[in-house]
Amino acid sequence: MLPSRDDTGEVPGPSVVLDIGSDSAGGLEPLLLRIDEVRRLLGIGRTECYSLIAKGVIPSVRLGPRMIRVPRQALLDWLAGQTARTTDERC
Repeated sequence: MLPSRDDTGEVPGPSVVLDIGSDSAGGLEPLLLRIDEVRRLLGIGRTECYSLIAKGVIPSVRLGPRMIRVPRQALLDWLAGQTARTTDERC
């Protein structure tokens, strides 16, 4: 059975919304952040940042034996979860 078409004549498919944002110069922000960028954004030291990544606290991807990156959206989602958890614990 073939997929049905919607009102526009297009075959509906999965909808993926990826907000990658833009930097102040109007270019695209990177999808993957370097450790130095992550630590500066979070206001923590380099050693602490690597420690949190090694423990799996901060989500990361390994692109090679010496190349670790943190997906921007995963970091934002993790941070939002941490903020919500902290807010819930106060109540």
